[in-house]
Amino acid sequence: MSLSPRRAVLVALAMVAAALPACTGLEFSAVSAGATMAESGDSVLRRGKAQAFEPVQFDDCVAATRRVADQFCLTLLREKNSDGWAYFRYRDDRGLILLVTVERRTKTVSVIATDVGFFGNPGLANLFMAHVHEGLRPERAAPPS
Repeated sequence: MSLSPRRAVLVALAMVAAALPACTGLEFSAVSAGATMAESGDSVLRRGKAQAFEPVQFDDCVAATRRVADQFCLTLLREKNSDGWAYFRYRDDRGLILLVTVERRTKTVSVIATDVGFFGNPGLANLFMAHVHEGLRPERAAPPS
């Protein structure tokens, strides 16, 4: 079986990419996708996006989202709520758009996700998520009503 020059180059590049993790410790998914990713059980961070499962009720997660946005002085561009789902679109002073979604998974589990887009700076999304998570800690959460 004969390989065309183009196919041979592609095979060689694939073999090099597959060998890189063994040499450098890089994850193959990061090499092949060209994106950064960190995962730790209940949260996932990708270039421009962050997602976390929180063991809290939906309303508490939405309230924490609003508190952090107020604390960061973000401008609310749009808010949309439906049963068990909330969407927020914020802008910072430099024009970066931050999308935040909160989804009810069960009575006591919610998912919060942030997105600044592939070309946006993920720092704000990660900082936002960290502050929401910190605000949801039992000793800092709002008392039950």
